[in-house]
Amino acid sequence: MIRYRGRQYVEAKYQAPIALTPDTIARLKASDWVTVYHGTRHPEDLIHGFDATISGHKIYPIDTPGLFVAPTLKDALEWGPYVFELAVAAKNLHGTYYNGKIGRQDPEWYDYAQPRYPESFRPELSDTLMNKVEPQALLVGTVGPNQILMIYERGDEHIIGSGRYTRKYTREEFIQEHRHSPVPSWFNPNSTRITPEDFFKAAAETLDMTVAKAVETFMSYAGDEDFLFYLLREGIGELGLSDKAARALVPRLNAYLESR
Repeated sequence: MIRYRGRQYVEAKYQAPIALTPDTIARLKASDWVTVYHGTRHPEDLIHGFDATISGHKIYPIDTPGLFVAPTLKDALEWGPYVFELAVAAKNLHGTYYNGKIGRQDPEWYDYAQPRYPESFRPELSDTLMNKVEPQALLVGTVGPNQILMIYERGDEHIIGSGRYTRKYTREEFIQEHRHSPVPSWFNPNSTRITPEDFFKAAAETLDMTVAKAVETFMSYAGDEDFLFYLLREGIGELGLSDKAARALVPRLNAYLESR
C-alpha cells in the first residue's frame, strides 16, 4: 500500500501545463507539461503529494506502479467524488490498458498507434488518451504538492456524464476544510531530501511532543541503521514515510544522532 503524504518536496519546476485536446494529444512532446485529472474516494492519500512509481496503489486490485489519470475533468468525475487536477510531465505518462499494462510492453500496439499519431513522442499514449470510452493514461512518477492545481468535489447529486461538480478548492483550502491528515502540510515524506531537523520537527508536530522529546526517543538507536529504518517506516507510521524517503534519511539521521 502506498501512503502519499507530505511536503518538504523539492517542488517541481514546470512550464505552464497545456490542456489535453485532440490537437495537443496528437502532437505530444516528451518536454511538454500537461494537465490531467484523477478521480478518487481517498483524497487523503494524495493531498500532500505522492509517489506513483511504486506498485500496489490501494485503490486498484492490480500489482502495477502508477496512477490512472484522465485527460478531462468530465472523464475523471465518473471515477470518484473528488477529482485532482494535476500538472505532470508528459514523459511520465504512458498509454495503458485497464489492467495497468503500458504501451511499451506491447510492440504490436506501437506498430498500430504510430501511423495514427506520427507526431507524438509516444503514439500508444496518444491512442489511449483519445479513446472514445474511458480515455486514460497511466502516470508513473512523483507529484509534488505544487503540482496539485485544483480539487473538485462531485457532490451527492452527480449525474453521470454531466461533467458537473459542486465545489472546487485550492490544495490549501481543501486541507483547511477537511483536515484529513495529522501530517504538517509543509512536510513531504516521499522526498529523498528530508533533513533530520525537518524530520524531528514534523514528528513533534504530528505526535504532539517537543522536538527535544522526539530526538530523545531516537537517541538510544544511534548506530543501528536497520532499526532506525524500521522506526521510520513502522514506528512513526503517522508520518507515512515512503520506502525511498526512509532509506535516504537513515544515514543522515544516524550521523545527526551520533554527533549529539
